[in-house]
Amino acid sequence: MAGRAEVLSLLFVLLSAQNVAPQGITDEQQAWDFIWDYNAKAEKVYYDSVVAAWNYNTDLTQENSQKQVKAFLAEAQFGKEVAQNASRFDWQNFNNATLKRLFHSISSLGTAAQQDQAKLEELNNILSEMDNIYSTGKACEYDDPSNCLALNPDLYSCLASSRDYDRLRFCWEGWRDAVGRKLKDKYSRFVELTNDAVSQDAQNWADTGAYWRSWYDIADFQEQLENLYNQLKPLYNNLHAYVRKKLREQYGQDKISASGPIPAHVLGNMWSQSFINIYDLVEPYPNKTSLDVTPKMKADGWTVDRMFRTSDDFFKDMGQVEMPQNFWDNSMFVKPADRNVVCHASAWDFYNAHDVRIKMCTNINMIDLVTIHHEMGHIEYFLQYKHHPVPFRGGANPGFHEAVGDLLALSVSTPRHLQSIGLLDTVEDDNESDINFLMSMALDKVSFLPFGYLMDQWRWGVFNGSITPETYNQEWWKLRTRYQGIVPPVPRNHAKDFDPGCKFHIPANVPYIRYFVSFILQFQFHKALCDTSGHTGPLHKCDISAGPNKAAAGEKLARMLQMGSSQEWPEAMEVITGGQRVMSAQPLVLVDYFQPLITWLEQQTQGEILGWDESWTPPYDCEATEGFTCADGSKCIRPGDRCDGVNDCTDNSDERDCPNKEQEAWDFIWDYNAKAEKVYYDTVVAYWNFNTNLTQENAQKQVAASLAVAQFGKEVAQNASKFDWQNFNNATLKRLFHSISSLGTAAQQDQAKLEEGWTVDRMFRTSDDFFKDMGQIEMPQNFWNNSMFVKPADRNVVCHASAWDFYNAHDMCTNINMIDLVTIHHEMGHIEYFLQYKHHPVPFRGGANPGFHEAVGDLLALSVSTTRHLQSIGLLDTVEDDNESDINFLMSMALDKVSFLPFGYLMDQWRWAVFNGSVTPETYNQEWWKLRYFVSFILQFQFHKALCDISGHTGPLHKCDISAGPNKTAAGEKLARLLQMGSSQEWPEAMEVITGGQRVMSAQPLVDYFQPLITWLEQQNQGEIPGWDESWTPLYDCEATDGFTCADGSKCIRPGDRCDGVNDCADNSDEQYCTVDDCAGGFTCADGSKCIRPGDRCDGVNDCDDNSDEKNCPAASAQSVTVSMATTFISTVVCILLAILN
Repeated sequence: MAGRAEVLSLLFVLLSAQNVAPQGITDEQQAWDFIWDYNAKAEKVYYDSVVAAWNYNTDLTQENSQKQVKAFLAEAQFGKEVAQNASRFDWQNFNNATLKRLFHSISSLGTAAQQDQAKLEELNNILSEMDNIYSTGKACEYDDPSNCLALNPDLYSCLASSRDYDRLRFCWEGWRDAVGRKLKDKYSRFVELTNDAVSQDAQNWADTGAYWRSWYDIADFQEQLENLYNQLKPLYNNLHAYVRKKLREQYGQDKISASGPIPAHVLGNMWSQSFINIYDLVEPYPNKTSLDVTPKMKADGWTVDRMFRTSDDFFKDMGQVEMPQNFWDNSMFVKPADRNVVCHASAWDFYNAHDVRIKMCTNINMIDLVTIHHEMGHIEYFLQYKHHPVPFRGGANPGFHEAVGDLLALSVSTPRHLQSIGLLDTVEDDNESDINFLMSMALDKVSFLPFGYLMDQWRWGVFNGSITPETYNQEWWKLRTRYQGIVPPVPRNHAKDFDPGCKFHIPANVPYIRYFVSFILQFQFHKALCDTSGHTGPLHKCDISAGPNKAAAGEKLARMLQMGSSQEWPEAMEVITGGQRVMSAQPLVLVDYFQPLITWLEQQTQGEILGWDESWTPPYDCEATEGFTCADGSKCIRPGDRCDGVNDCTDNSDERDCPNKEQEAWDFIWDYNAKAEKVYYDTVVAYWNFNTNLTQENAQKQVAASLAVAQFGKEVAQNASKFDWQNFNNATLKRLFHSISSLGTAAQQDQAKLEEGWTVDRMFRTSDDFFKDMGQIEMPQNFWNNSMFVKPADRNVVCHASAWDFYNAHDMCTNINMIDLVTIHHEMGHIEYFLQYKHHPVPFRGGANPGFHEAVGDLLALSVSTTRHLQSIGLLDTVEDDNESDINFLMSMALDKVSFLPFGYLMDQWRWAVFNGSVTPETYNQEWWKLRYFVSFILQFQFHKALCDISGHTGPLHKCDISAGPNKTAAGEKLARLLQMGSSQEWPEAMEVITGGQRVMSAQPLVDYFQPLITWLEQQNQGEIPGWDESWTPLYDCEATDGFTCADGSKCIRPGDRCDGVNDCADNSDEQYCTVDDCAGGFTCADGSKCIRPGDRCDGVNDCDDNSDEKNCPAASAQSVTVSMATTFISTVVCILLAILN
């Protein structure tokens, strides 16, 4: 397959037209300029998109997934803009056919036509999710769930080499249980989204299937395909009958019916699309030289690199382009050991005319050697058409790309070619050897025909709605039985199973009919090039690279490859075939290639039934195949249906006596925890980097990290929903699942003392000493190494003080002052909390409720702010212990704490109203002025009183320094107990621990704290009005406060409303004379910096920076002097009146 690069081209390399108004641009030279400008931009956009896709496919991480989605969205947006700009041209009436074809291509968008950005993003996210499910799926042994098998190489090997009927069934069924069921719901949503998207394209496609078929530009495409299939059906039926006979001999008549379909799991391939791996069971003449050269490759020490170099030599020998160095440098030839990747072999074009790659998890065997030649055929195509504009960089039709790869593999597979590269010692040139060779080719090629045909028959039915989500699996197996003559080895649960999704091209959304088309084309191309190369003899013996005129054949191939999609595909076919312009199966069946095998098969299948009874299903022993028989004996269900939370037995016995799901849930939690620590760490690092270096790059990385953690959370919540956790017995486990399932999205300053030798480091060390003195955890070394304590001089940062937990430092632009000293203790309180609860699973690493974290920081600051504590650290020489000093201290605390209370309360009152819709965008600001940390202010005083009591403090609460109490150790232990709980229990439990019994919030300790000040304030406020008139607003002088008075004098507007593109003045005067270019009637300053209104010229006020508006002014008239004096007098009177009133 041509890989992700070809899939991406679906967005743009299309065959539909955009309606353009008759008055569109007709200048063809201007159109060419547009095309080459588009091309330069497209190469960059496509390159970025393919790089993102490559990075994800070769390292399946959440971060790479989000980057891939982001790149796809950028590509889609680019395509929309291009199509919109292209619609300005009257290109349908251009004279130049190539130019018309280019515009035809870029004017259609496919799924990128989706106008709803949220839906487009959802579509791409689902594709990424399905890709990940498929690529990371594993089948786990029923008797040992810890032993899980990956598709490549484990399950591939199982299906290819095992001859144990039941073991084959496990490998076949295990893959479908692991992957298909997880994809079903996602795929049905994907279908809705892709159909909705293509319906918005220029051609208003009826569904995605209609859109895909349009690429072939054949009106009766489906009818032609059916005719081609019917031409090939007799050959397949004969092959099927022969293979079925041989399998019956291998497995017995009880498992393989003489007249029924073949069980799908015994054909050597996970999808039964190729029978080549059972060649040893069906070999016509076993005593002849084996054509499976895998043992020879291994014996001779072949390496993956040698396999690729051998393929490169083949192309060079044919006169084609040599693989460039970056191909060898950048490709992925083997499966990495350190990460998950998409192993499905694919070729990649990066659209910059030189970067091409193959991605493949290569094994040392013949099949992979042939596959390498196939994929390198795609690379050759990329390299040969790279000179074209981007829309022409593709196969003449989608089948051409695949046909080129397979065409060359036909030559590579011949015995003479295998001998030429040292993989066969001798070539036996006789009829029996020919039949063996043709059988091997038929097991690979002919067996594929019905599968290649039915894959998109099924999808087209899904896209047009004739196949619904309820019948996905049922209709899939109807088609597979009808066309392929195969059946599932065990009953399928159509309500749950989604077997189509277990084939890569379904979740990856790669159209498949191209492979059927390529099967026809490759033999047409092969015959044509064999004739050109000078080959004589049977077609199946032709190795194009060995013909006497191979150079001419290579030149003809290159001519076709170089065309790309710049002309309609019949033109390209005519170039390579020398005159043919339609697809035909004639060269394949009725003329040469398989004719000797057809004759032989007809002899071998005499007495056999050609075709199959579609109603037959294989018998199986329920319990012997790990199934479960319902207690009432009504039916047997498969292992995947046992204890899955869904009642499949009518008596519900399949969901009884289930293994301890709570142990499985704990395994899930700890697996999640390991992943969460990595994801959260990456996210916090991205936030830290942005907050400590405000660059655009860091901002983008922060957004990407946020999206990644959100996506991770969604997936975790989805997986958690598979557990019936609400009914777990273990309360902690329930709380963990509840957590991960709910996602959403100071005293009077003595500045002089502080400045006497205090440094930022000393301020933090003092805070650390405070916590150590309380028996808390000392700050670790990496806290000192990695925190940002002062504002860097070389970059912008977020200075807002904050504490950071990296789930595995502290951020603050500190100044030497009392406020920052207290803030340090507050933030270090957060750090203490982090350190104390770090042993918990990630969901429990937080405050008992959101207010607890802030309360802990402020609780400790209450002690630090006391005069006695400040004296103990050398910041007060003496402590005046009298009522006046107490009132001063409490006033300073009230100005910080009490003043905050209403603000802390109203902030989220406003937001909650915004979220519930009662405050609308139109009234955001209005409602804000009518009206988390509030909770922490209540809690901190409750905590403070409780710890003061424990510490042995006596006297007024506001004088308590917990760290100075005689029992401070006991207080520290109680604090530590609360911190260590994190959010592992409900917050009233945590409050009870620290307060010794209280389980509700209370403001009484806060009132007790400020009682002396309350009494004093009541005395001071006698005669004052408590509360306020909400209708009062302060007066202000418009122009004196830099406002702008409308020319008609109707109102004053604020400076930010002047020249902002919105008319605030009724006469629009606020939007006049705004720029130098719009200065008609105004005055342009001499330095050209701005335009000013005529009334500001020579008014005695310098409005121009160079004062030019006040130069060369006429003498002031008596009238103007009088007006100026009057204005000054009125302003003075107004100011005096305001002063008196206030």
